[in-house]
Amino acid sequence: MTPLRLPEPQERPLKASPLSLVVCQVRHEPIPGVADARRMLDIRALLDDRYPKVEQRQGMSVTLGPGAPPISQEQTSGWQMKSEDDSWTVTLDPQWFAIETAAYVSWSDFRGRLSQLVNAVTQVHDPNLEVRLGLRMVDEVVHPDVKAASDWRGWIRDALLGPIASSEFGDATSAIQQIVDMDAGEGNRVILRHGTAALAPGKGWVYQLDHDCFRQSGRPLIPDDVVDGADALHRIALQVFQAAITDELYDYLDTGGTA
Repeated sequence: MTPLRLPEPQERPLKASPLSLVVCQVRHEPIPGVADARRMLDIRALLDDRYPKVEQRQGMSVTLGPGAPPISQEQTSGWQMKSEDDSWTVTLDPQWFAIETAAYVSWSDFRGRLSQLVNAVTQVHDPNLEVRLGLRMVDEVVHPDVKAASDWRGWIRDALLGPIASSEFGDATSAIQQIVDMDAGEGNRVILRHGTAALAPGKGWVYQLDHDCFRQSGRPLIPDDVVDGADALHRIALQVFQAAITDELYDYLDTGGTA
């Protein structure tokens, strides 16, 4: 299998950015102490109290035997911390921690918050093993000229549109969803979930490009290495997004939706 070979991405923020969600998750070995409220408060203080709203998370971990009823059950507990306006969320789980936002401004801002979180978690909980590092970036593109699924021709690359780009199926297609799993090189992968569907009647159409970029291999959990790894995943997400859309759509988004 040959890894992706895509051009270097443009890294400046688009004026009409279609990003609707950005999440970075770090999975590690189980740490029961995550449930301790005092440790959570220590982490919150190290995050400069950016996330003052706190909720406890409860879950059930169930172990199943092959073809048999549950043989063991274990309560898990963690925490969720939110910014005052609910636009940022930090989640602490016994087996992972994550930061997410629906109010993404720039990679520099997100990266700084991620670095702060990784350092806080390692200072308080001292996880040893990074099991998986993942960055998910979800773009939801709309355009006033798109009145039907087939109208995405000229905005999204034909290679992704599949049936939409064909004269046989395009005009009859009311929705489409596809998954592409790709080797991004250097131990990284990207799963692109993409497709289109109508919004509410008369509200147009949305094309979603959901990039799940990750590396999955046991390695020491070192804060600088995690942040550097997230940088690499961010670059991959940008490359795939920019390769998925046409130059015309990029210009439209780059000029604030006025091109």
